Amino acid sequence: MFHLDDLILFAEIVKQGSFTSAASRLGISKSFLSEKLSELESHFGVKLLRRTTRRLSLTEEGETAFAEALEMIERAEKLENLIAGHNLFPKGRIRITASIEVASEILAPALAIFAKLHPQIAVDILATDTVLDHVKDKIDIAIRIGKIQDSNLIQKKIGNTFLGIFASVGYLASLEAEPHHLQQLQRHSIYSFHRRQSLVLSGKEEKGEVAISNRIQIDSITVLKTFCLSGGGFCVLPVAICETALQQGILRRILPDWSFAPVPLYYIYEKSRSQAARFMTFMNFMTPVLVKALDAK
Repeated sequence: MFHLDDLILFAEIVKQGSFTSAASRLGISKSFLSEKLSELESHFGVKLLRRTTRRLSLTEEGETAFAEALEMIERAEKLENLIAGHNLFPKGRIRITASIEVASEILAPALAIFAKLHPQIAVDILATDTVLDHVKDKIDIAIRIGKIQDSNLIQKKIGNTFLGIFASVGYLASLEAEPHHLQQLQRHSIYSFHRRQSLVLSGKEEKGEVAISNRIQIDSITVLKTFCLSGGGFCVLPVAICETALQQGILRRILPDWSFAPVPLYYIYEKSRSQAARFMTFMNFMTPVLVKALDAK
């Protein structure tokens, strides 16, 4: 289902006459605008705009959508003036907690766009690998890997986090030979943020197991990634938070054809937060961002 945000962006593209002008006015990237329009067109199953190198023009379906979008935006603005606190342009502050890596690699870039679209919503990000208490720390929404044992909290699955084995290029250069088979990797120390003695991997036609070293135990993904980048050894890390280091060529994935069981990522919040407009607005916006980041396998 599309959201009002998508129609606001579509209408702005039409009014400005180009992606460049609309992106500049909204203070967001042209690629983000293009992606959102494609998602809207995919949802309706039709093209809304004709795009040439010189100009944009509305298709017949686009003209209908544009007229309806303007009416919906106008109605939403009227509703905003009539019903404060229960509106389509919500106001207020949200306190979000997530791991340092998720906050820096995924949330921070997206928040710049969210702030432009929703100027009446203030956001506090508590970036920490420590699981905070929702009541004591006044947390509205937590974004965490794995379930927690608390029946008073709603746990809404966002998607799956995929894990891989990584090592720094410096560490690999110090070895006599880089492991290309599971049996070769099993001769080395492997570190993980999981407090387990071993982890199971699945290949194309077989399964295997690697022992997790307890010589150095790290319960923080952020610290484990830093340890890995510093040449600490082979480390089990979420693929999504390693993308930048892989692109920079400072980290390398080992045995990419072998995979671990996926680990779910959740929104965690109190039941009393489930219908608040500003919380729903944040989750509706951030979910596709997180899902896209998690797609890295």
